[in-house]
Amino acid sequence: MQDIELDDQDKLDEKLNFFIQEALERSMIQERCLSTTVSTVVEAISEPSSTKESVTTKDSQDSDTTSSVIVEKFVSEENEMFKTELTRSTFFVSLLVMYTSSCVKNESFYKTLDRYFNKGKQSINYQLPLPAMSMICCDISSPGKLNLFKNVMLLPKPNADIKKTSILLSAIYHHIEDSIKSQVSKTSNGLLLLSMERGEQVFDLIATTVKNHLQVEWNDTFDMILDISADDLYDEEKKKYEVSMGVQKTGYDLVAMYKHWIEVYPIVGLIDPIAVKDDSNQGALYSELSDYCFIMTSRHVTSNDQTILGSTGDMTTQNVKHSNGMVLQPEACCQTITELNQFVANTKEGGDVFLMTDDWCSAQTIPLAVDMSIACGSKFLQIASPSAWGSTSITRWIDICTELEKENTIAYLDSYGFKERVEENILEGDLEQENQNDGEQR
Repeated sequence: MQDIELDDQDKLDEKLNFFIQEALERSMIQERCLSTTVSTVVEAISEPSSTKESVTTKDSQDSDTTSSVIVEKFVSEENEMFKTELTRSTFFVSLLVMYTSSCVKNESFYKTLDRYFNKGKQSINYQLPLPAMSMICCDISSPGKLNLFKNVMLLPKPNADIKKTSILLSAIYHHIEDSIKSQVSKTSNGLLLLSMERGEQVFDLIATTVKNHLQVEWNDTFDMILDISADDLYDEEKKKYEVSMGVQKTGYDLVAMYKHWIEVYPIVGLIDPIAVKDDSNQGALYSELSDYCFIMTSRHVTSNDQTILGSTGDMTTQNVKHSNGMVLQPEACCQTITELNQFVANTKEGGDVFLMTDDWCSAQTIPLAVDMSIACGSKFLQIASPSAWGSTSITRWIDICTELEKENTIAYLDSYGFKERVEENILEGDLEQENQNDGEQR
């Protein structure tokens, strides 16, 4: 990055205080969430105008005066909630320094990151990650019998009108909420906690909502990614999972169930579908299903764990491949932007895909995650459940999509390259026996 000329310290302090106060007042008037306040403030203090310090691309300077000034201004009593992010995460400070440079250059953040990641070269085209909005939770904290789903995410199909369908994601969430208002509660990050007994009920609810309110068949327009609570449900002694209250399944049963679901429902990704301690079935599931959906892991390692770099991002040290994708939370595995670049490059050597989340640190939504996901080449972006005001990440995603369309630099994803359907090699008798066992265990 180029050096940036700033004014003396007094003028810098005056400018920062003015913009912080202005941004906070503006956000409070609009009753917007803290994450939006953070983005507004960072953008304000990073505007080019008259300041006098050097900011460089080198992460060795993440602790330079510019970073210190940013941290100082945000760790005041008025910003106690944001203090947590900056003091706990060195990655977040590194991110702010890089973002300051993009604002000074008056360019989109993803372009600054892209050029940095590619050693000064700018990409010709950019592929937007498909936004996967967090919708429903049916795990051990939910009121119903079903324990299996940490998060059911809905996303547009690659060949759909991704801008239009992405805008509709928030509407679908609120339609589901309204349709069962008397029975619904929410997790701390907005997921709808539903009372369900079987996974199929969750899928059918989404399908019905989409059809009733959008007048389209969801199989033609949307896909799902399922974040599974396998680690929480696995009984190592019994070698079984209590997928719903009173219903236990072996790892083999789970693989068969997932396979059947993929045949019937538009599921393109499973996150942690088998417990890490159920090692033999991890390999079996990957072998059976990786041609038909992405098998992703959220079990993070740090960027200096050399046993994992260049492989799948899974915690296993064995040579058996258990996943072909990873949930990427940069602040959890990297300390700086430079480390993130190296981590992503090494992990991609194994051919893995990324799903980046937009809720970092204290589970606050950060729209800059959209830019970060583009620079990292993520295939998916997990969007936090929308507030009543909508989703700041979706808004940012739409803005970037519009910008790329105008520049004619957007690269569309036509398909995932999966085989069309899971081959019909689950015997009907096996499924009938499985359903019978479910009934007996209930």
